[in-house]
Amino acid sequence: MGLTLTVLGCCGTYASPGAACSGYLVSDGSSTVWVDAGSGTLANLQRHLPLDGVDALVLSHEHPDHWTDLEGFFNVCRFVTGKEGIPVYAPAGLKDRTYNDDESPYFDWREIKDGVSA
Repeated sequence: MGLTLTVLGCCGTYASPGAACSGYLVSDGSSTVWVDAGSGTLANLQRHLPLDGVDALVLSHEHPDHWTDLEGFFNVCRFVTGKEGIPVYAPAGLKDRTYNDDESPYFDWREIKDGVSA
């Protein structure tokens, strides 16, 4: 099976009615990666998979319109699914800009650096 790309949102700067900020799902049928978690994308994600269906997140850069729904997803993991150890690939410094508890078991932060491939 090939890859499937689902656009969760593509608006810049802020979400508007019916239009979320940047966010995409990439799936190969056995795992699903949420790329960018802009405002409004968590709601749209639930139209395509269950809340415990995210296997990893990739946050492309530090602009808030690419990560603000990470905060809501943290609460989903903490209070709804209990899912722990979700890899979050993000640029250096992004973890410090979020409100997540550094000691929480829900996200496994992994720094993205120039020239490094996975």
